Order: sequence, then C-alpha cells, then structure tokens
Amino acid sequence: GLLPLLAPLVPDARTRELAQVVAAPPAVTARLEAARGRAAPVAQGLGARGAWALSRDGDHLLLEADGVAFEAEGRVARAERFAGTLAGCMAASTDRAVVAGDVLGAATEGALAQHFQRVDSAVPDPSLLQAALTLRPARRAALLAPSARLVPLPDLAVLHATASADAFVEVIRAPWTRPDLLRPENLARLAAKLRPGGVVVLALGADRAPAEVLGGWIRTFAAFFPTSALWLPPEGAEVALLTGTRQPASWTRIEACVAADAAALATVHVRDAVDLGALALADSESLASLLPAPREGLGPPAWLTTDPGVPLADLGPMQARPERIFQGAPGALTDRAAGRAALLDVLRAADKGDLTGAVNRARALDQLPGG
Repeated sequence: GLLPLLAPLVPDARTRELAQVVAAPPAVTARLEAARGRAAPVAQGLGARGAWALSRDGDHLLLEADGVAFEAEGRVARAERFAGTLAGCMAASTDRAVVAGDVLGAATEGALAQHFQRVDSAVPDPSLLQAALTLRPARRAALLAPSARLVPLPDLAVLHATASADAFVEVIRAPWTRPDLLRPENLARLAAKLRPGGVVVLALGADRAPAEVLGGWIRTFAAFFPTSALWLPPEGAEVALLTGTRQPASWTRIEACVAADAAALATVHVRDAVDLGALALADSESLASLLPAPREGLGPPAWLTTDPGVPLADLGPMQARPERIFQGAPGALTDRAAGRAALLDVLRAADKGDLTGAVNRARALDQLPGG
C-alpha cells in the first residue's frame, strides 16, 4: 500500500502541518475572542470537502461544511464517536483502524479510546480540521496520541491505499454528498481488505432521507458482509450505525471494549456490555429484507426538501437475534428487544407531535429491562 510511503509526511501524528493544526491554538482563536458575545463569522475556507464556515453566537460555535451543520457536543457528534467505539467492540484485534469522512475527529477519538495500536485518519482539508477542533479543543489531546496518524489525503485515497486493517470506519454525515463512499465497488474493496475478525463500521446520516432511501443504503452495505447489524446510537435516531463482519463478534471483546472507554460510555447511558449490545436493532436477515435503494438522477435528490420523520423508526419490522451478531451473548440481551421497539415508538410519537403518547410510551419504557 501507499501508506508506508507517507510515513515521512505523517510520523506518529507529528507532521509539521498537521501537528500544528492539532497541537497549537488555531489561528482563528483571536478572531473568536473578538467575536465573543455577538453573532459573527469567525473563519471560512474552501478545501477538499467543499466550502466551510465557522460562526459564533455568544458562547455557541457552529461549523458548516458543504451545506451540513456540525456541532461538537450534540447527539450526532456523540453517535459518530460511538462509531469508533463499535470498531473496537466488533473487531477481534485492535492493531490497526482506518477512519474516513470524520470531519469533527469524533470517530477517530472513539477508536483511539479503544487502544488501537494505530489509527489512520483521512484529513484532506487541514484547515477544516482546525475549525472542527475549535468546537472541541479537548479533542486535540486525543488526536496527538502516538497511535494517531493524520493522513493529508482524500478519504478514498486513504481507504484504497490501505492494504489491510482490523477496522474501517466511514462517517457519512450527508450521504447524498458522498455517493463515492456508498458505491458497491468501494464497499466490496473494504470488505476484501478486512483482516480475519475485522469490521467495517458506517455512521450514516439518517435524519434527512425517507425510510425507503435509508433502507436501500443499509441493504447495499449489508450485502457485502456475512454478518451485518444495524445499531441505534446511544441517544436519538439521527445516525444509522452499521457494522459488517465475516462472523459474529466475541462477547468477551464487547465487555473489554466497554471497560476500555467506561467513563465516556457512561455519559451516554452505556453502563455495561449488555447496554451496548442492546443497541443492535437489526441483524443480517432483517437487513436483507429491505428494498434496494431507488436510483437518483444528477443533482440534489428531490426528497431533500421533505420532512422524513424518523426514518430509523419507519424501516419496518426489525429483529436483532443476539446469536447472529455476537458469540456467547448472555440471555439478558434477548430481554432487551422489547425495549428497542418501545424506544422507536417513543421517537415516532414525538415526531408526529403526539407529546402525550410519547410521554406515556416513555413511562412504559422505563419499566422494561434496561429502561
């Protein structure tokens, strides 16, 4: 592969350019202080991921890149970090992970917390990463870990230059803008590069596409892996998390991965391995029943202007049999299936404006195992 050739450029995450981006206070900091207390643009740029702009309204920072808004502390950011966690949970070995599409650096941070010996993260636009770290300065420390290697190349170039890895993580916040990462030929190539016991993790923006489109994307992914699963994020339903492996993951590995990042996982209500395993919403058999993705023409898809509701809750009957996803899972995991269905009912009622129904369903959910 080409990545060994990049070592002089990216030595242990201390490349001159990229290390300065991560370690040093960003150049925009002074402008941030000047803009404090009033809505104002802070910085903007045009790079490999398109146009981006960082703005401030009082103490609130917002990053917009290629028409998509990014917030450092929201549920979506935490779901993307959880994608990195799943890489460590579902992979048999934590030798090497490769991350692409990670604008905020959250998935990379999650993978590093799983103690991968090496995490390569595509950074095609260093100035955009600089802006993203302005949203969460504490993430700089994680990205400076000796095991982190920030590679200044486009996402696909980094993925394709990797000969093999234990985990590939793709973050696709706005899938309609990144069809290259969802193309069957890319997914087939990643599946072929997996080491024994490896995993591909996909964090797919699920809050703008109708259920039939989201379901098609999910089915496309699942078709390349003997064992695949759809996961709910720990909070909300704006991101569809997918894992693809050649065989079910070891339950002892799930326990180890939760222990490795216990403090961060506890903040999103994942207290033990059963809490994490209970987030699996559908197994390979359920995903195979989804309809193929409809074909889209050139330009933005027509459905972008519509309100899709809660697409994850509208995919149809889903089932996640523990034995199809995990090896040696405890019986307590089966008891959580009712809780997953009830949670989706809560989200569906809230989206339709039925607040009374949502509250009543939430109360019932609290009485279920793991509630």
